[in-house]
Amino acid sequence: MSNVESQREFNRQITNGRNIAIVNIMEFFTFEHIQNPDLQDVAGACAQFACDILSLIETDSAELTTGLRKLLEAKDCFVRAAIAPF
Repeated sequence: MSNVESQREFNRQITNGRNIAIVNIMEFFTFEHIQNPDLQDVAGACAQFACDILSLIETDSAELTTGLRKLLEAKDCFVRAAIAPF
């Protein structure tokens, strides 16, 4: 099993029984496909935080979905910041 598959399997486990919107958003937090170790660390930190939040908040809601979506947007910004030449 590849690292990406193992991360996806972990996401499936942590989202088991959750709302489909939560399941779908968590798929975008995989990071093992990123080859640059520094960028992988940045994306991985965001993925870990998303998992921590799901462990803390057990009730699915629109606010939880929105929070995860915004964290996903922030992850993208953090990764771009890590590769920015300025």
